[in-house]
Amino acid sequence: MSKQLRLVIAIIIMIGFILLGIYILKISNTFIGQIIGWSNITFFGGFLIWALFKYITNKKKGYHN
Repeated sequence: MSKQLRLVIAIIIMIGFILLGIYILKISNTFIGQIIGWSNITFFGGFLIWALFKYITNKKKGYHN
């Protein structure tokens, strides 16, 4: 499997978890549900931004094949 295909699959999975966090926020009326939803969105959103940043910077430096 190529690196680009693995990156696309990872991004799709992260977006899925972000959508799961949004779903948890919509259906949950409890405080712990709100915490879990926001934590999920924050963690995977930050991880997605970091992964894209690393991909772009490595591509500019020529490390990415």
